[in-house]
Amino acid sequence: MLGANDRIWIDPYTIIPCDSYIVSGTSSVNEAIVTGESVPKAKGMGDFLLAGTRNGPGHLEAIVNQDQQGSFLSQLIRSVEDASSNKAVIQESIDKITQHFVSFVFAVSIAVSFWLFIELDSRMSLILRLNMASQRMMTILAAACPCALGLATPCAIMAGIDVAWRKGILMTEGAKAMESLTNITHIVMDKTGTLTEGKLRVSSMKTSEAWKESVQTLCTLICAAEEHGASAHPIGAAMFREALGMAGSHWDEYKSNGGLAGLQEVVGQGVVCQVNPGDKHWRTVCVGNLKMMEQNNVMSLASLPREVESLGTMCLVAVDGQLSAWCLLQDTLRPDAQNTIDGLKARGLHITILTGDNEQEAQRVASQLGVGVMDAGATPQKKLEHIKTLQKQGHKVAMIGDGINDGPSLAAADLGIMMAHGNKCLSSGGSVLILASKLHSLLTLFT
Repeated sequence: MLGANDRIWIDPYTIIPCDSYIVSGTSSVNEAIVTGESVPKAKGMGDFLLAGTRNGPGHLEAIVNQDQQGSFLSQLIRSVEDASSNKAVIQESIDKITQHFVSFVFAVSIAVSFWLFIELDSRMSLILRLNMASQRMMTILAAACPCALGLATPCAIMAGIDVAWRKGILMTEGAKAMESLTNITHIVMDKTGTLTEGKLRVSSMKTSEAWKESVQTLCTLICAAEEHGASAHPIGAAMFREALGMAGSHWDEYKSNGGLAGLQEVVGQGVVCQVNPGDKHWRTVCVGNLKMMEQNNVMSLASLPREVESLGTMCLVAVDGQLSAWCLLQDTLRPDAQNTIDGLKARGLHITILTGDNEQEAQRVASQLGVGVMDAGATPQKKLEHIKTLQKQGHKVAMIGDGINDGPSLAAADLGIMMAHGNKCLSSGGSVLILASKLHSLLTLFT
């Protein structure tokens, strides 16, 4: 049985056995079984692979980061089973009515058949009288059978869930999610990975004067810190992918002789941990935003060029309490974002952006799409407060996000919609999962 950190070699046109990331080779991978997207995706070093998907023509070397039980596909199967068992509120009401209705019909049929048996001519044979009474009972039961009442609603719900699945949409809460869709008045959207493609790339990386060792060692420390959470968030994935390509043989040394301890993920901010890159010297590594650095008392923050934030998303790296590097990450809008926003507005829905990214980046995206910014630089707790405020104002709110940092607001919203990004999205608290990660799927949902 394959486990985390096992190294695997994937031959062309074979099924990928576990969630893993590529350390060598390039190929195209068909993810149709998971996302419904028929066009294979190009994959290279640092990209993540999903269990159950099929490799294309290239040979790949990868490292497992989730065993089969914890893979995205396994979680997806469990979610489908849960969705099938959920009932809508109206269905629960119908079930209660049907239960009492059936009892009433049985009582009436028995009473009528007994009355008929008594009233029939006593000179008739006992068998004939029982036969006529039984026929009357069966007539009443057949005429009053609640099949249409009891079966119509669940059949309609299952048909709706099946149609959504065929279009790459999983209703993780089944019928309850379908009911909530009809009442939504306000849609709140995260930015990174939701309105943007979520394929962040590191456009520049600068080391500080405080960092005296090699870039390869620094990149190994970054990879070690981000390896476990990279598949769940676009920023972590971008940092891991970029650093892995620069770490070279240092990464192999870490996997053979190094270690990781005390990993702490601060939702919406970053990660902090202790890393031994293979030289038996443990370093405290912190990767995240400016707030993460301040909370961990990182020194030399004054040397940070503040104007960088206006150019994109900034991610900082600190080692042993000293600012060691900063990276600028850039993303692009999804090609279907504008049409989707226009379509949702045409349906009478109010749309705003709620993001943990900086104010400049949030306003840039909002101005392109013609929507408002509810808040920028928002922590998960702040996002939750905004959702609750809208609900107190009488709005029925749908929250759309893609990361574990959106979990509290996804769970609190009247409808939580998750854009598929890694295996942790299935535990983020949402009611609907967009498997193909296509924003225009929202138009199908709100039709």
